[in-house]
Amino acid sequence: MSVPDAARPVASSHVVRWLAAVLCLMVAAIHSVDRGDVPARHPGYLVVVYVGFAVVAVVAAIAVVLSAAPVWWLLTLGVAMVPLVGYVVLRSVGLPGYTDEVGNWGEPVEILGLLLEATLLLAAVSALVIVGPDLEPALPESPPPAPGAFTARPVVQQGSGAAPHGKPPVARW
Repeated sequence: MSVPDAARPVASSHVVRWLAAVLCLMVAAIHSVDRGDVPARHPGYLVVVYVGFAVVAVVAAIAVVLSAAPVWWLLTLGVAMVPLVGYVVLRSVGLPGYTDEVGNWGEPVEILGLLLEATLLLAAVSALVIVGPDLEPALPESPPPAPGAFTARPVVQQGSGAAPHGKPPVARW
């Protein structure tokens, strides 16, 4: 682990990063399969949203494997959040030109997608929030000595005043 990664142990864990990548790809796949006959049943703007989302999910999967930078974890968080919010909006009020899904809360593929997105959400939030131990522990401060208390002081060798080779006298404890 490099020094910056040590501060965020979950984000820098290769296991968590690969898990997040696999979840991003699974979420993209589920939404690609779920859209089915997109041009026939959805308005044009929703087609762009579905395709754009799949591309962003693949980019997030690749990026989070290559780097533990917070920006990629934020993108991964977006990959988890957008479909969750979309699920609620589509099934509660619908979107302009598309209200076919209103009230349809129990599709098995969608439930699987929700579980994957919730797991991805937990991984991304953990990677962004959980930090490791402080990298530079503070040195304990010693209290000042009491007045008149014995303190150890170095003893300087006494001699002719000049050490051999012109070096200053050596202090010994």
